[in-house]
Formats: sequence, structure tokens, C-alpha cells
Amino acid sequence: MLVNTLPLLREALAWCKERKDLDLDTETTGLEWYKADRPFSIIIGNEDKQFYIDLSSFEAHDFRRIQVDLFDDESRTWGLMNAKFDLHMLEKEGFELKGKIIDVWFLERLQNNRHQSYAMKNMAP
Repeated sequence: MLVNTLPLLREALAWCKERKDLDLDTETTGLEWYKADRPFSIIIGNEDKQFYIDLSSFEAHDFRRIQVDLFDDESRTWGLMNAKFDLHMLEKEGFELKGKIIDVWFLERLQNNRHQSYAMKNMAP
């Protein structure tokens, strides 16, 4: 579900707040988090429902609600694919993800290190 208005952001946050296990991904302008590349969206959800939060649709003060309602909850578990990258990108927008963070990419590499590549399409059964 595209989230590009404050009412839709409130709806997305309300749904997410009821769940303790969520997945998160960022869409970015590039791969160089240590340079000028930035996130332009955050995708949050689970296997049942996903929210595509278009960051360009919101003012910086709207981001505070995401931080307080979701990211500050230390009892939440987050699933990320390449967490190091996404955490750096979130930090560029002033976000700090709290709680338990599970890096699926890293776990797959530890569990099954025979892949030539660890891109998602190569890890799928």
C-alpha cells in the first residue's frame, strides 16, 4: 500500500504498532550510503501486508511520528536484508532503529555459504 498522505501514514503506523515482528527495507538513490545517496522510501510490513512510505511526500517533522511510534519500541523484532546498509540509510534521515535486528542476508550467508551470490533471487528455493 502506497503511503503518501498523513492519514495513510497514521493508518500504516497503527497497523504496524500492533505487531512486534516486522520487516523493513529502504529504497535509495544509490548504494553509496557514505556519500550523497539517500533513501527515498521505507517499506515496512510482514508477509500479509506491506506499506511503501514515500519519504518525499512528508515533511521532516512527520518522520518523528515514525520514530516514536515504531522505531523506538525496543521490544520489536525487525527483519532486514543487508541491515548494515539500511541502518546507515535510515540514519541519514535521522532515524534510529531500536529493538532486535535480524539481518537475513547475513544469516543466510552463515547458514548456507555455497552460493556464488547472496542476492535475494539467488537465495530463493
